[in-house]
Amino acid sequence: MQNQFSYIKLKELHKLCKGDKDRELNYLKQFLDMITVSIQKIKLAIEKGDRETIVKELHYMSPQLMFFGINDFSILMERVQKKDELSFDLLRNQVDKGIFNINKALKEVESLIEN
Repeated sequence: MQNQFSYIKLKELHKLCKGDKDRELNYLKQFLDMITVSIQKIKLAIEKGDRETIVKELHYMSPQLMFFGINDFSILMERVQKKDELSFDLLRNQVDKGIFNINKALKEVESLIEN
């Protein structure tokens, strides 16, 4: 699996799996499933105005996203962890932007899994 993608970075995955393509594929599938579920939970929480669930899911996803080189939520998480009071509208706006890019990364993961 070569890394010719714009949103997903495979360097850490390659180091972890040491050339085991089946293992890489397994991690990619797990990542896809987990992040897809978290994004669905975040979207539902946004509709409900549930800041706590949004922050919880961002916190849950962040290590996995960072492992694959997706840092869209890292600055937002820093602000949230410092208890920086973001208006709900600003939080939603930042989350929506991050999800937009994460969805592009998920498309790249789907492409890797299919090939």
